[in-house]
Amino acid sequence: MNHDCDDNNRNDSCDIGVGAQDSDQDRRLDSCEYARGDFDLDGEITGAVLLASCFDHARIMGPAHGCAERVS
Repeated sequence: MNHDCDDNNRNDSCDIGVGAQDSDQDRRLDSCEYARGDFDLDGEITGAVLLASCFDHARIMGPAHGCAERVS
């Protein structure tokens, strides 16, 4: 199966062969792997983005099933 995760019209294995980063040698370009907490995919994990994401998720999901009443 051919993969081109960065949409440069070249197979990822070819990119790796000419020097693209694959630090963990999983045959996926490092630039195409997600970092946990990098919600806006800018390559950085920032507290403001993480916090905003949590608030957005809470607003979308509504209150947790009875949890708010149990907090004292």
